Amino acid sequence: MGAGRATLGGVARARSFINSILAVTRAVVSFRSRRWWAMAPFLPIPNSKYLDWRMYIAFGNHTARPTWSDLVDYATWRQQLAQYRKVAR
Repeated sequence: MGAGRATLGGVARARSFINSILAVTRAVVSFRSRRWWAMAPFLPIPNSKYLDWRMYIAFGNHTARPTWSDLVDYATWRQQLAQYRKVAR
């Protein structure tokens, strides 16, 4: 019975981690530059000035870099906000 609980716990943690990765990926992609495919390096990454502004708004310092926990919290908040918007319609 102990091994089964450990396995279920591991599966739950893995699923939570995968959900976190997917949520953060969705959030990062939403920040991509418009027409990213037309500008080198041809990757869907955000504009550096926009990121500096976001870091200044979030942390009070444009050179700040968020931790993994900060990214997961933001992505989770973003998903919850989207769910509330669907319910409000």
